[in-house]
Formats: sequence, C-alpha cells, structure tokens
Amino acid sequence: MRVEMQRASEDRQVQNKEFQATVNDQAATQAILGKAVARLEKFYAAKAKALLQQPAVAMPAGFKSYKKQGGTGVVAMMKEIMNDAKEMQAEATRDEQDAQEAYESFTANSNDGINARSKDIVNKTESKALAAQERTEVEASIVQQVRDLEMLNDYKGQLHASCDFVMKNFEIRQEARGQEIEALSQAKSILSGAGGSEFGA
Repeated sequence: MRVEMQRASEDRQVQNKEFQATVNDQAATQAILGKAVARLEKFYAAKAKALLQQPAVAMPAGFKSYKKQGGTGVVAMMKEIMNDAKEMQAEATRDEQDAQEAYESFTANSNDGINARSKDIVNKTESKALAAQERTEVEASIVQQVRDLEMLNDYKGQLHASCDFVMKNFEIRQEARGQEIEALSQAKSILSGAGGSEFGA
C-alpha cells in the first residue's frame, strides 16, 4: 500500500504539472487573442468609419447590396477560440479538483488500511510471542513428564524385579516359613513341658 501511495503521489505530481501547463497555455492564448481582437476591432472600426465617409456608389446590375463586414468573421472566430480556451481552462480546473479529491480520498483510505494492518501486525506479533512462550512452557512440561515417566519406568522395573523374586521363591519361602513355624511350635512345646517338670520337682 505504501508503494501504491508513492506511485499515486508521483502520478498526482505529473497530473498537476500537466494541469498547470494547460492552464498557463489557455491563459496565454486568451491574453494573446484578447489583444488581437482588440486591435482588429479598433482597425475595423477605423476602416468602417472611413468607408462611411465615401460617397455612395450605385451598385452595378447583378451585384447584391454591400453589407458591412468589418472583419467580423475573423474576430468572431478569434472570440470563439477564446471562449474555447476559457472552457478548456475551466474543464482542466474541474478535472484537477476531481483528481485532487480522488487522490486525497485514496491517501486517506490507504493510511487507514496501513494503520489497520499495522495494528494487526502488532496483535499477531503479540499472539506469536505468547504462542512461543506457551510452546516453550509445553516443551518444558513435556521434558519433565518424560523424566517422570522414565523414573516411573525405572521404579516399575525395580518393583517387577522384586515381585519376580517373590513369585519365583514364594513356594520355597512358604515351605521354609512352615518349617520355621513347626520348629517354633515344637520348641514351645518342649519348653512348656520342660518348664513344668522343672518347677514341679
């Protein structure tokens, strides 16, 4: 949008130079033609006055009566060119005003668009920064969870080894415990019997 605004500004400068040239040309045309018309009108006025002072001459047969021309055809044409120059100048001025208004409108809209996009960039940059922070936190959490899982896996291995030992030696240990209980019972019985005979004697 900034590039488009720069191009529009350059185009506007070119249009304005063309407008200035057109207005100056038309003003110069009007000034020159105005002087020429004034001179011609003065010249034809003097000529008409001289013609009026001459005695009237009878028109030959077949000729129409003389009408005063006074160079009005040339003067009228020059006045028409002057009017065309004025109209062209007025049209160029209208076009210049329209072009300037369009340029100002385009510039205002472009600035609004640039401001909106700048705010959007700021918002998205903040969102990106927050997302990056969240990602870092999630990655750190994942690393910690992996460590915890590795510790739990190690503990599971230890428990498994311990349980395997218990399961593998359960019957042997059960039998040994049974033998120990039986031996203790016998010892208790012996001690009970021996203690009674000792105190009874």
